[in-house]
Amino acid sequence: MGVGRPWIAVSLRTDIYAEIARLLRSSAVYFVVVDARFEKKLHGIFESVSGAAGFHALVIGRDDVTVIPHDAPVYITRAARARVDDDRLLQRVLPEDRVFSQESAREILSVVITSNMAVVPGRETAVDGSAA
Repeated sequence: MGVGRPWIAVSLRTDIYAEIARLLRSSAVYFVVVDARFEKKLHGIFESVSGAAGFHALVIGRDDVTVIPHDAPVYITRAARARVDDDRLLQRVLPEDRVFSQESAREILSVVITSNMAVVPGRETAVDGSAA
């Protein structure tokens, strides 16, 4: 049953999680986030993989990121990067990747553009992109 609002279903890039699971087989992996709910979700994702005991999620503002060993692989979310004060940590982290799949990113962009076009003066377009 619809409520008259646009919606989309998104998928995440699973290759990021597969890479972390691969790394866990040989070393500890650290993931720095800003939200304890995401920390819990990550632990749930990795609890059943080989080497799960080596997965460490740290929450900015709650946990001490200086405990991360210098040689450990580290992922830092985009939101956490903005709040990390340790330049040495930022210089050695793994490259930032998109979280959404390419298809989902396209769909999100399409919804945003279509919604914005619907409110452009003199343009009669419904939110779904059809003529109003």
